Amino acid sequence: LRFNTTTVSCDRDIFITDGVRNAELAYGAPLARNFRMLSSARSALCTAMVVLERDTFTAATAALAITETAASVAADKADGPGSFSISFLDALSFINENEIAAYLQGPATRPED
Repeated sequence: LRFNTTTVSCDRDIFITDGVRNAELAYGAPLARNFRMLSSARSALCTAMVVLERDTFTAATAALAITETAASVAADKADGPGSFSISFLDALSFINENEIAAYLQGPATRPED
């Protein structure tokens, strides 16, 4: 019996697997690593993406690419954790496919520990 299941692990990097395919994404910003609001946004966007894309691996990977791109854009504009929250919501609203492509093609750097 095969279930259409995908697992996401947000530890040192973001790791996505369906047991056959694997993807690894770097966090969009150091603040994104332990920011509770982003955890909720990641979960919500993954759930919403499954409505648009039945392949849960593709849906999760797309959702996380979007959230981490928005986090990267937000980090460039924020002065600290409070303004990061607002900047993240703004970036999530206005993000475009060119920004997502640039994030995916950029260097896979890890946030400072």
